Formats: sequence, C-alpha cells, structure tokens
Amino acid sequence: MHGNYGYFEEGKLGKPYDWPLWRRLASYARSYLKVIGLSCVLILLLTGFDLTLPYLLKVGIDKYILPSARQVRVPEAPAEPPLTRFLNQVRGKLNWGPEPGQFFITGQTLTEVDPRLLRWLEEKGIITEQRFYFTPIRSEAQRKIVLAHPSLFHSANGIAYVDYQDQAKLSAAEIVTLRRQDISGLYRLGFIFVFLLLLSAACTFGQNLLMVYAGQHMMHDLRMQLFSHLQKMSLSFFDRNPVGRLVTRLTNDIQNLDEMFGSVVMTLLKDAVLLCGILVILFNLRWDLTLVTLSVIPLIVVLFRAFGIQVRSAYRDIRAKLAKINAVLNEYLSGIRVIKIFRQERATSSRFEALNHAYYRATVRQITLQAVFFPCIELLATTTIALLLWYGSRQVLADRLSLGALVVFI
Repeated sequence: MHGNYGYFEEGKLGKPYDWPLWRRLASYARSYLKVIGLSCVLILLLTGFDLTLPYLLKVGIDKYILPSARQVRVPEAPAEPPLTRFLNQVRGKLNWGPEPGQFFITGQTLTEVDPRLLRWLEEKGIITEQRFYFTPIRSEAQRKIVLAHPSLFHSANGIAYVDYQDQAKLSAAEIVTLRRQDISGLYRLGFIFVFLLLLSAACTFGQNLLMVYAGQHMMHDLRMQLFSHLQKMSLSFFDRNPVGRLVTRLTNDIQNLDEMFGSVVMTLLKDAVLLCGILVILFNLRWDLTLVTLSVIPLIVVLFRAFGIQVRSAYRDIRAKLAKINAVLNEYLSGIRVIKIFRQERATSSRFEALNHAYYRATVRQITLQAVFFPCIELLATTTIALLLWYGSRQVLADRLSLGALVVFI
C-alpha cells in the first residue's frame, strides 16, 4: 500500500493537442452525425439570432428613439470646392427647408461624410450645431400641433422638424401625438425582439438536448468498449494497475470527455461562427471603432499563454491526486479486515489524510488560478468598453457615428 498507485501523468503534460487521439475520439461520433449536424444547424440559427438582436437595438435607437437631423445653409456666393464636393456626395439626400438655401440632412447621412469635410462645414457654419427631431406629418392631430407652435417647428415637404431642446416646451400629450409613428415602430420592434428571443430559447433547448443525446451515447459506447477491453486483460495487468485508477478511468475521465464534447467543443464552434459574424458586421459599421474593440486581443493572447500551461498542469495534478485517492480507498476498504487485525487504523488514516491534503492543495491551486485569470479577463472586457465609450462617444457627438451603432459595439 505504499507504492505508486499506477497514475503516471503527474509532471508529464505532453502536447496540448493530440490530434491522433482526437481522431480516435471522433470515430465515436460517426453513428450520430445526423444528430450532430442538426445541432450545428441550430447553432447557425442561434448565431443569426445573436447577430440580429443588437441590430434591432440599433434600428430602435437611430430610427425611432433618437432620429436626428441638422440644418444645412448653403451661401449664395459661389460654392467653394469642399462645399461642392459635399453637395455632390449627398445629392438626393437633402430635404428642402422652408427658406431658400436651407436644407435638412439626417444624422445617418452625416455619418457617411468624410470627418475632415464635416469639420470644415461646421467651422464655416454651413452645417449648424442644432439637432432636430423630425417626423412625417400623417395625421390631422400632428398638423394641429405644428400649426399651434409655428415658432418651434420647421415644416417642409410634409416633414416637421423641431429642435430637441424645444421639445421641452411641448406637453406630454403633444409629444405622444407627434411621435405616434415612433411609438408604433418601437412596439413592432419589441414584438419582433421577443419573438426572436423565444425562437432563440427554443433553438438553445433543442441544441443542448441534441448534444447531450449525442454526447451521452458516445460516452456510453466508449465506456462499454473500455469495460469490454478490461475484461480481456490478463491478471498481471490488474496487479500493475490498482482498481481505483481503473474506476477513475471509467467514471471521472469519461465524464470529463462528455463535458469537453458537450460544453467545450460545441461552445467553441458556436463562438467561432458568432465571432466571424460579429467582425463582419462591425467592420461594415466602422472599421476604426472595430480596431479599438480588438485592441485588447494581444493582451488576451498573452494572458492565455501565461495561464495555459499552469492551468493544464493544475487540472492534471487534480486528476492524478483523485486517482490516487480512489486507488487507496479501494485497497483500504477491500483490506479492512487485515487493517483491523494488525491494528493499522491510525497509520492508514495518516496516509489517507496526506493524500487527501495533497488533493486539497491541488484543488486550491486550480481555484487560485481561476480566481486570478477570470478577473483579468473581466478587467480587459471593461477596458474595452471604456475605450469604446471614450472614442465612440466623441464620434457620436460629432455626428460621425450614430448612437445605435455605438450601442451595437458595446
């Protein structure tokens, strides 16, 4: 009872990815490829839902909550080259104002204008700093509100414009009437949002159920094959490998494989697809803000490399200590008569306490690594949001980025 208990993995990490072993494990998935394939389809649907929901938030904010426009005042003097370039770029996107040379341009259109050109137009006073709420006049009640406050509203081509600050001069009932289309649009978006959430929940349930079904059947096949293999081994094999170690192989190790397949592999697949979709959308929205978002990636890579080997070592150490405990328990409980006859209770308790304390220390080491690693990841995530708020809010205030797009990035 004093020897090595047959678990030889301590201190031998080997390669982090053993591809021949992966191929052997993948062979157990062949019988369940249809189930796994259907699960992958659900993962693609879930990815689509995850990408659509933030876009709905963007539409809700930019189109219904904070639609904005600014005034463009074109001077009567011959247009300077930058102004001519601007007018050519936004041709067809300007709405005529109530006075000659006055136009209104939406904030969404301004985000497409070159920032340097936009800054020049603001410095020349061609684009005013005021931000206007605008809405089409579609009902008699809205028309009455506009006519009742002629000093607040600009009306042109069936669209009413009012300075956001001047909305405070309207009553709550007038604002509700004026923004009836926005409220209806938000209701529609809300129903779509809830519907997609329900679909996402149903797909998540189905995907988890399918992966548990496939994973449990694969581990059942593996466990049965391993048990059949053990029955064919010689007696000398069981002399060299204590029963506790073999029990650990058939129970804990196979359970870890099931968790690895069901939780890790499929989650990585889903996250990889989701990440690709997110990057495509973000680069289409604003490439510079996307680079700000990705600026912490090098730090994350360094963090993973720093913790990777230590975490693997800690998990291997825990499994080794647990195998020893199982082996010792099996030998001690099987030989309890011998222990009692020779009055070795105290000695066996001391040896078991030493093994149990070693397992405790290995577990504490693994928990300590997690306690350091995950807060570091959270800190980097918070730093990314801080960078987005610092850089993105400046872009929003300068009308180079919509508030909804900033929300999507966050």
